[in-house]
Amino acid sequence: MAAPQGYVTPELLDAATDRKHRSYFSAVLGCSLGQFRARVPMETMVLDPRWLPRLRASGLLPLARLVEGERPRFSYDFSLLAALVDRWRPETHTLHLTVGEMAPTLQDVSYLLGLPLRGDAMGPTDVGQGWRDDLLDRFGRVQRRSTAQAYREFAPTHTGGPPKWWILQFKADDIRVGATEYEVARHLEAYVLWLMGWAMFCSSAGSFVPKHLLPFARYVADGPLEAIPQFSWGSAVLAATYRGLCTSCLKSSGAEPIFGGCPLLLQLWVHERFQIGRPVIVHSPYEAYIVDDVDGPTMGSLWCDRRFAYAHVQTRKSYPDFVGQFDVLRDDEVRWEPYSVEAVGSRAPEGLSPLCVRDAEYWRTRSPLVFDIYVEEHAVHRVLRQLDCRASDPSTATRAPVRANDVFTRQGQSVGQLWAPRLAEFVAKWTTALDHVVLEGRPHDDAAWGHFLRWYLPRTRVRVLSTPQELPRRTPSVTDSYRTQRDQGASLTHDVVRQIHAEALSYSRSSLTMAPQQHKAAYDKIVELCKRVSRSLSCRNDDVGFPPQQPMFRAPAPTPPPPGPVPLYAQTTPMTYPPLGTQYGTHAGSLSRPPPYYQDAFVAGTSSRPAPYYQDSFAAGTSRPRPLEWDMTLAQRQTIATELATLHTVHQE
Repeated sequence: MAAPQGYVTPELLDAATDRKHRSYFSAVLGCSLGQFRARVPMETMVLDPRWLPRLRASGLLPLARLVEGERPRFSYDFSLLAALVDRWRPETHTLHLTVGEMAPTLQDVSYLLGLPLRGDAMGPTDVGQGWRDDLLDRFGRVQRRSTAQAYREFAPTHTGGPPKWWILQFKADDIRVGATEYEVARHLEAYVLWLMGWAMFCSSAGSFVPKHLLPFARYVADGPLEAIPQFSWGSAVLAATYRGLCTSCLKSSGAEPIFGGCPLLLQLWVHERFQIGRPVIVHSPYEAYIVDDVDGPTMGSLWCDRRFAYAHVQTRKSYPDFVGQFDVLRDDEVRWEPYSVEAVGSRAPEGLSPLCVRDAEYWRTRSPLVFDIYVEEHAVHRVLRQLDCRASDPSTATRAPVRANDVFTRQGQSVGQLWAPRLAEFVAKWTTALDHVVLEGRPHDDAAWGHFLRWYLPRTRVRVLSTPQELPRRTPSVTDSYRTQRDQGASLTHDVVRQIHAEALSYSRSSLTMAPQQHKAAYDKIVELCKRVSRSLSCRNDDVGFPPQQPMFRAPAPTPPPPGPVPLYAQTTPMTYPPLGTQYGTHAGSLSRPPPYYQDAFVAGTSSRPAPYYQDSFAAGTSRPRPLEWDMTLAQRQTIATELATLHTVHQE
């Protein structure tokens, strides 16, 4: 699609890249874009205690704790991630926002995920064509629990890597009693494959884990415990996330809306930095965490271990709303320093995992980040304010040219292509990462930052919503009606009602075979969903969603009358009538009405009405007696009707 006449590409953007960017289609051409989905784990995995020594030695234990099966499954918001992808620029490897440039950095990886940065870069591995036979031979000898489903091998057609369903056959719950060390190692290898394929390095291949990750899983499971190879897991996760952002921001069609990398890192980063899309959780300090030389909570444990809630004024899973909120983002709505000493101390009084701060010297490195065949720039010099440092001079903030020879792809390559020699240069550069550190000791200065923004904002695109230059003019018609739009509460209610329907349908199908505890759990869940409906339709919290009910007042039971005939309508005094010609409500301020005939015996000055005749003997807490009319004959009813008609005639005279 051609650019509008007179359009000029902003200075910090590359023209060829910008023509394929999502923000160009949205802001310049006025196209409506959709959100993404990602290959995230739809299940949780329990950790076996026999795995912990190797996970601790390899540096993967803090991340494994975040996605452990005993915790609630993390709730991803792909609408929020899509709104962030729209602002990612491959030219600078940063997010272009109204408040300046920002990006997830190695500091965020350390604090949020607790992954080590020290170690060898995770470059490409050349796996031979016999990888499937070798894998099935090693796992085919594993005996699992007798209650596990029958073992199945995957077909030779899976050339990309082992499928997910095959990996899930070796969960911790399937380890048999008395398993050998070899069998425990195979279950650990399968777990590491799941962790890398669906938590650390998500890709468009959601049904299998890439085969080039097989050697890394085997290093963890079979390497000597005292000498397990050390890898820079953190830099690899950030490189994969950068590549996912660079690829996704150029996807404008709905045919390939897949986000790769580490969605967990990106969403934790958004929750820590911005108010937009942030759920309501309990911000009490961490408790009952084990902290040792590796194990311990991270700053991301707050969002992974506690259940999310959303107030009625919050937006959840609404891509257009998130886009609009990022377009008007203010500086005071950003947490520039979420990892200060005060913030860490208030969240984790007992301390974080030592891996969160062990490799702090790597946070400012400019060395390229490597994962497999991906080589990504770590543009920390452009986001120094996130490290409480003074922003770079505008003259040094120009975009770095995109190096085409550093962008590798497996598409169109032969099956036996060797990648390790081609990327050996970049893998070796990571060993000297500490030699390429940004040296900036000056603290953040608002005046210098304002000077940078005045230079930066006119040279890029920070708003994604389309704003036409001239509003279309037309003659209004009498048949025009106002535009109707579902409000946010109705949208949330629609989603919750669908969940209630699904829960009720599931409960009705299995109610006959459920235990009492399961019945109670099902009812509790439906009650909680109903409270969510109340919150979405009301401006109040769930505890005041409805007016509080007052205790019911019961008047003391009157003294039963003496035995004898019951007078008509329980009247014990003769009827009295007002003088003829009396007017009611004719003078100013009069609000009175003529009292009905059955109130003639009403005592003036009292605030309680006498009980009807059938309530004379009604006692509190007893069942209501039958009215006398139910036991009357037809002749008795006719007599009463005649007397009433006579009284009405006398009253009118």
